[in-house]
Amino acid sequence: MADRTREQDLLLCCSPTRAEAATRERIEAVLGGDVDWDSFLQLANVQQVTPLVASMLCGSFASRCPPEVVERLRSDARAVAMHGLRLARGLADVLDLFAAHGIPVIPYKGPTLSAMAYGQLGLRQFGDLDVWVHPWDYRFQVPDMLAADGWVPVADYSWERSFRHPGRDIFLDVHQALTHRPFTPFSLRFDVALRRGVDVDIGGRRARTLAAPDLLVVLCVQLAKDAGEERDGPPLIKVCDIAELMRSNPELDWHATVRIARDEGALHVLCLGVAVAAKLVGTRVPEEIETVVRTIPQLDSLVRHVEERIFDDGHRRYTRPEWLDRFTWNAAIRERFRDRNRTILALAQDVFVPNEPEYALVRLPKPLFPLYRIVRPARLAWKYFRLALGMRPDGTTKR
Repeated sequence: MADRTREQDLLLCCSPTRAEAATRERIEAVLGGDVDWDSFLQLANVQQVTPLVASMLCGSFASRCPPEVVERLRSDARAVAMHGLRLARGLADVLDLFAAHGIPVIPYKGPTLSAMAYGQLGLRQFGDLDVWVHPWDYRFQVPDMLAADGWVPVADYSWERSFRHPGRDIFLDVHQALTHRPFTPFSLRFDVALRRGVDVDIGGRRARTLAAPDLLVVLCVQLAKDAGEERDGPPLIKVCDIAELMRSNPELDWHATVRIARDEGALHVLCLGVAVAAKLVGTRVPEEIETVVRTIPQLDSLVRHVEERIFDDGHRRYTRPEWLDRFTWNAAIRERFRDRNRTILALAQDVFVPNEPEYALVRLPKPLFPLYRIVRPARLAWKYFRLALGMRPDGTTKR
């Protein structure tokens, strides 16, 4: 964005966990002017970076801020930390439940992301728990298991189900996929990601989560996905996640990361996420990916659009308003034709993605789960063949 407000500029300066000398000078300069502190605090909360801002301003800059602002930031940061600890304990219980039923699971947001990217729970603001399971377990095992443990379903988005535990007041999002394929095609396989995963400590319990290369690609995909949503754009914390994961993993295997992204048709998305983090929070673009980043068509315009979406003030003034359409946005950020073309995506979704009728028709064992992609076209072919013969659903023939 060409013209940021003073509050937005201060927010961006305070969002990294570590500030370079130039950034600290910018903070000093902004604090030397008039800051609308009510607007700033509200902005920090909306962008979900209050703990990061508190960590920066309540330290060496505390004397430059109004005392009531410092106290408010410290209080809000303590509340976020306490909530994070409660959710970490909840995640440990959830993981124990899955383990007791022999269901492999990958927690990949919330406490595990905090540990991987920030090194502690208190700096990452989050409101629920997210886990990823194999599609077979998602369909045939998890709902009954959670119901027996007191979890109540509250929403079903086909690729993700949300549950709430009344006794613990915790929300749990269970994913069978990491994105909604018609709008953001991405098909990282659960079993492959689990095999490449790493263990982190969460509330005294070891949890298997995504390895850094997989996690970085996923974070960039989710930032791009949120930037293409019809509702509000992504919060700034999504950019901070990318930046902090890169900072906390200086030995990140970029060759593996690029290979994963390219295999998933998300290389442009990875470069976009890295470029947004570089522009907004000052992350260095690694040499291993810098050449690739420079080859992305209209990258500057894409980065600008993500920034405009993050700081949308409700007036929806965009340099490229056509990118508010999810399919048009997806076409702009993807490199493979099959991932850019909405007709191919819709056809693949309608013909090959199984749904309730296929699962009700036959229950395949877990190793054969991929065959549901054959069951669906076969069922549809049989359905329309019967209709062509004039047969009713009950098997009788129309007269």
